[in-house]
Amino acid sequence: MTAVSSGGLAELHEAAASPLARPSAAQLLPLAQSAEGIPRLERLLLTAARRAPRELAGAAADLVRAGGKRVRPLLVLLSARAAMPGRRARGRVPLALVAEMVHSATLLHDDVIDDGLTRRGLPAPRVAYGNGVSVIDPNTFKEVRRIETAPGPGMVLFQQNGRTAFVVSSFTPEVDVIDVARHEVVKRIAVTSPFSPFLQFTPDFKEVWMTHKDVGKVTRIDTAKLEVTGVIDTGFITNHLGFAKTARGTLAYVTIGGENMVKVYTLDAEPKLVATIPVGSLPHGIWPSDDGSRMYVGLENGDGVDVIDTATDKVVARVPVGQAPQALVYVSNAVPAGDGIANLMPRAN
Repeated sequence: MTAVSSGGLAELHEAAASPLARPSAAQLLPLAQSAEGIPRLERLLLTAARRAPRELAGAAADLVRAGGKRVRPLLVLLSARAAMPGRRARGRVPLALVAEMVHSATLLHDDVIDDGLTRRGLPAPRVAYGNGVSVIDPNTFKEVRRIETAPGPGMVLFQQNGRTAFVVSSFTPEVDVIDVARHEVVKRIAVTSPFSPFLQFTPDFKEVWMTHKDVGKVTRIDTAKLEVTGVIDTGFITNHLGFAKTARGTLAYVTIGGENMVKVYTLDAEPKLVATIPVGSLPHGIWPSDDGSRMYVGLENGDGVDVIDTATDKVVARVPVGQAPQALVYVSNAVPAGDGIANLMPRAN
């Protein structure tokens, strides 16, 4: 092991006064610098951060420049050296780069989850860059403004009239209601848990239903009164839901990942569970056909899509679609002619 020299300590103190030039701990180990290519790694990290999408590049570059121990990439480089003594293993630096970038992403995530204020002595990116919903110009595909929301905004869904939008959160137990014309949150609705991956309007747009994956529930919100009208205990790992108009009336189909089931509820003031449908492994996304005769269920651990006949509430087919399908959308007449496989590649491991 190489001790950090007094010069290295002085460099560390000097860097602390100038965060934008702060070195990583690995850079302060002279032997590691010369033998393992740490300076090159630092350059690649900063280059990768700057090449990120515009909305991410600033936060990523700030985190890289703030330094860090770089333990993970250093271990990758040292392991490569131990495996091939006297030789420079091909791909060792890019692999070390990946290790550090994945770690950095988890730090950003941790700061959001834990409401962290600082990271490596600097304001945490969630503080510096905020939480919000981006407004994109459909002609230029560029962000034109950002609407501040509760931490962890997730899925956004617009009312049929286009006047309001509902935003669920992955980290805050509330739904934000946005006035589209004013570009601001006009209502914050408290809900039962902080993690909601999905929401959907009832076909008449009178209610919006949202899932709570962490506690296995579904919340119903009145879209006119903007208040919660009920909470349904659905089951472990409640993922997505969809509505189908059937001969029995409009029904809600809810994927329960922890039970490998789709549960079917009425839309009564007190919803009734009318069916429990066994499906493949870890059902996630779900979407109806336009006529309501079928529900399509993505099987995250089943590498397929189960097809439910809503007249019988039974699985009538399974479509092999590839690895880990999650969310899905049904599109009518997507293939007006032909066999529907043009431009598709064969599935592969």
